[in-house]
Amino acid sequence: MVRLTTRGVRTAWAQWLDHCITGSPFTDVHVWGQTIGGVPTPAVEAVKAWEQAHKATLYTPSSVWAYNMRGIGGAPCSCTNDGRCSLHAYGLAIDVDPRDNPYSWGSPWNGKYTRPQVAAVEGILNVHGDPIWAWGGRWDKPDRMHWQVQQPPIRMQVDWATVPGRKEDDDMAVGPGASGNAVKKIQKGLNSWAKLHRPALEPLVVDGLYGPATQTRVKQYQAAADLEQTGVVDGVTMALLMEYVPDWVDVVPPHDHPVPEHAHPPSSVVPDHGHLPGGVVRE
Repeated sequence: MVRLTTRGVRTAWAQWLDHCITGSPFTDVHVWGQTIGGVPTPAVEAVKAWEQAHKATLYTPSSVWAYNMRGIGGAPCSCTNDGRCSLHAYGLAIDVDPRDNPYSWGSPWNGKYTRPQVAAVEGILNVHGDPIWAWGGRWDKPDRMHWQVQQPPIRMQVDWATVPGRKEDDDMAVGPGASGNAVKKIQKGLNSWAKLHRPALEPLVVDGLYGPATQTRVKQYQAAADLEQTGVVDGVTMALLMEYVPDWVDVVPPHDHPVPEHAHPPSSVVPDHGHLPGGVVRE
């Protein structure tokens, strides 16, 4: 079973550090209808699975943020000084409700998360059977707000059968010749995207038939999202596209906004040096 340490994750995802290397695309991902900042494209599907596990266990956040170019505990962090960079600088960590899920000594359960909610996220596996997400609440000094990826880019494909409330179905690989509700959902998403970002494009007919027009529009969307232009809607394309289908979006109350991209969270909730089980220093 593969479980990378924080240092291992940093090494495996080095090219995604704050866009330091050209050609390492970030995607602006939304959860509960709010942006959490840039996420490396290979991690998008895992973030959507993470969101789904929270929804299935009825966890509703007030604040969620991910991308933030900063070091751990205020340490310097840059493209040439990556040794102390937080995984937030790679878009590979998510903090949830810092006021309700504090970084402090004591029981991991002295926060908003319940055991079933944590188990649902920890139970998300990749197709190799490895857990994708690690919870900071398991550390010696619990960081209850914190979730981070623990797999390399090549092992991020989600086994949707392990995600509560949603199992792998035709939605996860839909291409030319397909038909049915999954295709209608894709066509609706493409039309909503085009209306917002490509208004000159003619709307697709929402007929549930994956023909040449739908394939072409999928390629156009994939190009705009910095994805490989296959014309096939795989898990990553589907996860991003569904943000444009209204019945998939749950909006956080307007007075509860996540911390904006590039902003630092309040100093009182910036995690410093925690410890992993076995005395391994959190990095």
